[in-house]
Amino acid sequence: MCYPVLFYHTQEVKDVPNSVISGYWYYRDGFFTTAKKMYEYRDRLLDECDKTFCNVEQWTKMEEAEQAIWTKYKQDLRDISLQPGFPYNIVFPIAPAKKFGGDHLTAIMADGTEISLISAEQNAIYIDGERCLTLELCTDAGTHQDQELRNIFLDPDKSKSITIEKEKYEGFTKLIRSVYEAGKITIIVAQKTNEASAELQEQVTAQQEAISILMGGTYNG
Repeated sequence: MCYPVLFYHTQEVKDVPNSVISGYWYYRDGFFTTAKKMYEYRDRLLDECDKTFCNVEQWTKMEEAEQAIWTKYKQDLRDISLQPGFPYNIVFPIAPAKKFGGDHLTAIMADGTEISLISAEQNAIYIDGERCLTLELCTDAGTHQDQELRNIFLDPDKSKSITIEKEKYEGFTKLIRSVYEAGKITIIVAQKTNEASAELQEQVTAQQEAISILMGGTYNG
């Protein structure tokens, strides 16, 4: 048997891992390297975590309880190989949100425009199958109007950098949506995905889908 042509060309290999089911032909850079791809993607998430959320400056600002949450998240990433379905069916942990403190937050855009905030969070979420970093900026609807905010965040010359509490966040130029609720407007913007990370995530998703179909299951992406 071999992979459906819909997903892969196939190639017989001699060094098939013991963990795969005998009687199949395996695509050398697909099913055969699934575990490797999962580890590569996991390592990218750990690297993203250390650079963006848990660098030395951020870590020293965290309360002990918040440090414990991030420590658990990183350990869960390291333990993906312990999941029963590894490497064919994995649930990656969701990164905790980074919440900004202070009573009078201000977002300063690239052109100097200032937006008064009630609260702000930085998240790592999946949008249309792609992992993206997002900023969720909540404002008072009496201070800023929805269309005003949308015009700001739809303009890449303004949104290419956003400074909050002296920290600059660059590349958040993709407006996901604005949400009005209880007198508050929340703007959600995403950072454009790194091309290498996006390509690797697409490979991981395609492999999981092909493997699930091959095994007679239904893929839930």
